[in-house]
Amino acid sequence: MESPEDIMHVSDEAHAFIQSVKAEWSNDPRDRLDNFIEAIFQHGQQGIDYFTDANYSVSDTFFLRRANCLSLTLMAYALAKEAGFSASLNVVEIPEYWSRKQGYSILNGHINVTITDVHMGKTINSRVVDFDRRMVSQKFDSKIIQLNDVIAMYYNNKAAMAIIEGAHEVGFAYLAKSLEVQPLLDQAWVNLGVLYRMNNKYDAAEESYLRAIHNVPDDLTAKENLAVLYRYQGKFVHAAALEDEVRRQRESNPYYHLILGDEAYDRGKINEAHTHYRRAYRLDRQNHLVLSALSKTAYMRGLLEDAEQYLQRAKNHARQDVDRERYTAKLAVLSGITTLQDDY
Repeated sequence: MESPEDIMHVSDEAHAFIQSVKAEWSNDPRDRLDNFIEAIFQHGQQGIDYFTDANYSVSDTFFLRRANCLSLTLMAYALAKEAGFSASLNVVEIPEYWSRKQGYSILNGHINVTITDVHMGKTINSRVVDFDRRMVSQKFDSKIIQLNDVIAMYYNNKAAMAIIEGAHEVGFAYLAKSLEVQPLLDQAWVNLGVLYRMNNKYDAAEESYLRAIHNVPDDLTAKENLAVLYRYQGKFVHAAALEDEVRRQRESNPYYHLILGDEAYDRGKINEAHTHYRRAYRLDRQNHLVLSALSKTAYMRGLLEDAEQYLQRAKNHARQDVDRERYTAKLAVLSGITTLQDDY
């Protein structure tokens, strides 16, 4: 297993890249940080691929140009330090939001890095570097976290992917390492509980979930998983109480209704999915993900004009080029279908 030092190691190739960037700096120190950040993004744009399960070390991320948000942020942090800047890592306090991976619902988190240029004892420039422009546009609150916390998140991510792939022993080893680095990481305790529950270690699973809740009392994911465990054990009253608590707190989160809609859609329950998406829409009428979801249920119900209108609004509210391009392509297909039907 890679050590924290292995994860943060700056390769000779990356070191040479930093030296080449520094060689092109102007004499004005106020330009140095902006030039550095521009170089980092230009390097990333030269064929880098974003994958949620691409958890790589700093050196591998730089070489492979294939990474997730956490790995890209660690790379930027390490390269900034290598270039002589100050840097701090931040966790972004986003609402609960899930993605789907091989039938599992994965709770997403987000981090970024603040890079500061200090010249002759004075701060002359400071920038937040965030590789997900959607997070920047929504201006969520954030707080500084320590490097060890992010290293623990890295191990937890590796564990989650191993568990999904059925490599339970590997997942357990990574979770043990994560909690060794940061014993208070609630995500790791939750994933450990899931792993124990999957292997019928119910007492250990309960202890893990309770540790997560002790560390973070409002951890709804831990409470939801504890309710699942209680149902496995036949403790239906305890399960129902937890489920009601979680449901009440999630009702105001559009992403909660969005994932419920996605789950219904995957089961072929189109009308049920549409109902969930409408609830998400009432909470956030400008969320392009919600508008896109409403478009697909309208399409499945044969409401092609509604589908096109929702998709156009999704495109209008999308901030990233990649999202707008995807919606443009879908609109072209929908427009063709509508025209054919009108002609007929």
